[in-house]
Amino acid sequence: MVFVSLWPSWNKSGTNPQGSVNVLIKSHNQPDGSLDPNNIYTYSVTSNAISELTLRVDPTTGTPTASFGGKVTVKWEKADGTVQTIDSGNMLQMTLNDYNKPDMVAITVQKSSAIGGGLWYSSGWGPGSNGVPTTIQKPIVGNVTINQ
Repeated sequence: MVFVSLWPSWNKSGTNPQGSVNVLIKSHNQPDGSLDPNNIYTYSVTSNAISELTLRVDPTTGTPTASFGGKVTVKWEKADGTVQTIDSGNMLQMTLNDYNKPDMVAITVQKSSAIGGGLWYSSGWGPGSNGVPTTIQKPIVGNVTINQ
C-alpha cells in the first residue's frame, strides 16, 4: 500500500522546480529487501531536491500529465515510533495522468550508489521485470488532479 503527497511547483520566474514529495510505503519487505510475510514495514520517501518537473496536455485526448524527478531520502518508520534513515541520495521518478476515472500513477525509487544502486521500489514493475520500466497503473483509491 502506498500513500502519496505531492506539491511541486515552479519558482516565481518559472525556471526552477521546487516543492516537496512524500511517499509512504507499507510493505512486507524488510529494509534489506527480504520478505517477512508476518509483519508490515513502513517506509517514508521524502524529496530533498527536485530536478525535473514536466506538465503537459496530450493534444489528442486532452489528458493532463505530470512527471516529477528528484533526489529523496528513504526512512524506515519502526513500530516503536523511531525513524531510521536507510538510504539517501536516491532518485525518485513519478508520472501521473489525470484521466478522471481512472487516473494513472507510476512511482520508481532507485537505490543510491552508496549501497550498490539498483531498484528500491516500483509501484508496478512490468512483465518479465528484467529491465522493463515501471508501468503506469490506476491507483486503488484516490484522485490525481493536475493544475497547470
